[in-house]
Amino acid sequence: MIGNDRLVGVLLVILGTTTMLYFTVWFLLLPFFDPEHRIHDLFPSVQLGLVLAVSSGTLFFGSLGEQLCETLEVMSGSTIKTIYPKPFN
Repeated sequence: MIGNDRLVGVLLVILGTTTMLYFTVWFLLLPFFDPEHRIHDLFPSVQLGLVLAVSSGTLFFGSLGEQLCETLEVMSGSTIKTIYPKPFN
């Protein structure tokens, strides 16, 4: 099981690094090439890149916030039960 987690971690690091390099080249280096250069064929428009980056960031932070709210609800529920146990009848 530990080996599987390590493989998933390595794959996530590779995916993240590749994505960041692609976006870096796309947004920072592409404007310095002539519009007729062949490298422009490898990338879609910059507007699409901005939409993809903003929407993926919104999805990421939205799901992170949702998970945090669920965690806090579970924690607060168990805390209340711990502080105020059922009275004896």
